[in-house]
Amino acid sequence: MPDNGNICFEEPLASRLSVARSQMRAKRRITYDCTNSIVRDCNTVGCKKEHWMKGSGKKGSAPILSVLKGVCSSVCVGCPDYDEETGA
Repeated sequence: MPDNGNICFEEPLASRLSVARSQMRAKRRITYDCTNSIVRDCNTVGCKKEHWMKGSGKKGSAPILSVLKGVCSSVCVGCPDYDEETGA
């Protein structure tokens, strides 16, 4: 898989991903907002609490592009360890 990490933070894609996250956030809590989500490599996001993101990338991780779009792993939807970052 190519390294798409940098392009995701460049315009115009960065703005489109931000809008998509906002739309998804209005529907449910998203993996992007959990302080337990960590970038594992340039292309995947995992959980520092070691929850397995079923149906996602290798080793229980999710593709970074999906997380940046606001897609939520099914395990995050009902996770008791979900720790949402709040804007202070």
